[in-house]
Amino acid sequence: MANIFDTIIEGLLCPDNNRIKEATVQLYEAFKQPDVLWNLCEVLTSTRAVEVRQMTAVLLDKRLSDIGVWNGLSFDQQMGVKKYLLEALVAEKVRAVKSAIGRVVGTVSGYHNEKKDQWISDVLKYTFERCVLDPNESESDSYTFSAIAESATTHLADEMPTVCKMFETIMVNSDAQNTLASRTVANMFNGMGYLIPFLGEYPAEYVPRAFHDTEAVAKLLLDASACEQIEKTIRLQCMSFISEFMRVSKTEILRQNMLLPIVRVLFELICKQPADSEDDELDGNSYAEGASHALDEIAMIVSGDQLLPLLFQLMEPAIQSTNNLTRRAAYNCMGTISEGCMEIICKQYLEVMLNVIKTGTQDPDLSVRGAVFFALGQFSENFQPDINKYSPEILTMLLEYLRQLIGDMKRGTVPITKHVDQFFYALEKCCESMDEMIDHHLPGVMDCLFKALNSPHTLTLRSYCLSALASVSGSGKLILPYFSQIVAVMQNYLLKDCDEEIGRLRIIAINT
Repeated sequence: MANIFDTIIEGLLCPDNNRIKEATVQLYEAFKQPDVLWNLCEVLTSTRAVEVRQMTAVLLDKRLSDIGVWNGLSFDQQMGVKKYLLEALVAEKVRAVKSAIGRVVGTVSGYHNEKKDQWISDVLKYTFERCVLDPNESESDSYTFSAIAESATTHLADEMPTVCKMFETIMVNSDAQNTLASRTVANMFNGMGYLIPFLGEYPAEYVPRAFHDTEAVAKLLLDASACEQIEKTIRLQCMSFISEFMRVSKTEILRQNMLLPIVRVLFELICKQPADSEDDELDGNSYAEGASHALDEIAMIVSGDQLLPLLFQLMEPAIQSTNNLTRRAAYNCMGTISEGCMEIICKQYLEVMLNVIKTGTQDPDLSVRGAVFFALGQFSENFQPDINKYSPEILTMLLEYLRQLIGDMKRGTVPITKHVDQFFYALEKCCESMDEMIDHHLPGVMDCLFKALNSPHTLTLRSYCLSALASVSGSGKLILPYFSQIVAVMQNYLLKDCDEEIGRLRIIAINT
């Protein structure tokens, strides 16, 4: 069947769509054969073309990712597959193919996470030797280590002396060769991130010296995160590692006054979110998202008494800045750290911060307003019950803005951008938090929502209003006087015969 896979893979790699479809059908049929794994392993360890071996590794990983397939193998068959994989890992010289094999090794390692397996130890030993002895092999082999660390974390807890020695050696060598901003180092940091919880269980002599030099590690992570010449994925991994390192070395970081430099770098990265980005909550691959996630984690680890004064040093001048991105970053940070700093904010700063947010709702830049509403929504969600005494004032402010928004949109003077989404997020969270306290404000809320739903506004605005209507409905019996109006509005979206555009709102209306 190995020759059949040659044909199949050739078809999958060709640019002809018909050939690809035909090869895909052949692949599904081949996967039904009992000897499929052995044929794939034979191709993987052969001298066939690079792209063939790489695709074979991808197909093998896809097949072995099905735990039912793995459990269906006998012990001897499982050992045979692992033998092939180790042979392929040792013999392969092409980086792309070796990384693909590393993914398969990580998948198989995951099936042995809870029990001792000599094979994983052998793979780790080989990876250590190659990373240390051959710099040309270190990138793909460090990726294999990262894959194993992710899938077989518990197993590697017993291998921490070897792991720490490997990490230390690579860090020392990379520092000497001025290659700290390399894929190898990024892979090692990524893998060590999964193993940090186990570092404290081992004697100090097993922990790499790099971890003892807290300031040096923190500086390395910050420099790599901020350096625009370094590859994006490496920078994002370093940002992710910052919070993990904080979790383990919090006392030493605070003692050496490293918290402010860390927060400053993260804040500056949040400030660099592109001005034309529609993603004020940020996307998973942006530098601002990586920095925000790290800041959120740090707020959970460090006391608010220690973190918030440092953030105020950055946020106060940022809010007064003439730069839209800087102002937006300040408000985004308010929302990001709200859960972690909940206790101290509610105790000392809630009213002051709400006044700042109230001012921010009138910011001339729409993206800044979006960040303001994001922060306000986070406050309403996280600061219960302390924020309840301010909720009537907050809701009054939001209703005034909603009336203004509807008027502006009717005149076509304000586009529907991300700030509208964030506004309705804040409105919904405020209504949900008020519960029956919304009684006196309910007429104003319902009047605004009904006007928006019954007039020819854009579908996007009406979808937001339908979602807000669901949040208001949580006020229980208070909503009953409006029930007939709600039903009348819903009929527009639940009728069998409606145009295609209105039909798009049907699911939202059903959920409401």
